[in-house]
Amino acid sequence: MSKQVIIFLFVALLFLAACRSDYEKEMEEVFSTEKNYAEKVYEIKIDEVNSEIAVYKFGKFISITYKPVEENEEIVGVYKRNHESGYDRMDDESGINGNEPVIRKAILID
Repeated sequence: MSKQVIIFLFVALLFLAACRSDYEKEMEEVFSTEKNYAEKVYEIKIDEVNSEIAVYKFGKFISITYKPVEENEEIVGVYKRNHESGYDRMDDESGINGNEPVIRKAILID
């Protein structure tokens, strides 16, 4: 291989590594926000056990799905990325309807 091809491949790999994100920080931030929201609005405490966090459209949306112990219905909190202040909670699930998540994190205990 020529020297230019090797340099190009090296730069491309560095670029891809720099752009890569596992969204762990964003998922933790949104979970913490939803935890506070659930305590204030629903008067329940949630934790990562029996909840699912999913990232959609490469971080544009993050959803948290959880089911309170006494309830039959799941609660879904959907957050949309706001470039100025992190993520804002949406009023509905329209941002994720019909989309598959790119990352899903779930801790389920039966």
